[in-house]
Amino acid sequence: MQIVLTRATVANVADYVRIEKKVESRTYIAITDPDEALKSIETSITYMIEKDGLPIGFIGYERKNPDYVNIIQVAVDPDFQGRGIANQALTLVMEELKDVNRVDLETHPENRARHLYESHGFKVEGYIENYHGSCEPRFIMVRYA
Repeated sequence: MQIVLTRATVANVADYVRIEKKVESRTYIAITDPDEALKSIETSITYMIEKDGLPIGFIGYERKNPDYVNIIQVAVDPDFQGRGIANQALTLVMEELKDVNRVDLETHPENRARHLYESHGFKVEGYIENYHGSCEPRFIMVRYA
């Protein structure tokens, strides 16, 4: 299944929130408020993942400095999961970031996408017991260039 990444805009807020609501789980704290979704889109580099023009997910990151990027979100509509879509999206973003020395992300220890991150060279480098005060643990996974 071939995908396209398109830079998210205010026009994508409803799709962003729709997908977030569908993927919210015990291991993923979703952004379901449209104003928060818009803020995320405006303050990060967020791409909608599209298949045949249909938004089916998104991936985003924040550039902390020229040599350091934090991937803040990878989400695929559950109706399209298990088809390699997140892998394709992460491959495209990692190609875009190939010259960045450090790329990291936070993920719940039980997140089934952990193997995906590991397949892209990410390794667990740290652990946070109370991530953003949510009482949820997170692994810090890092990939160095």
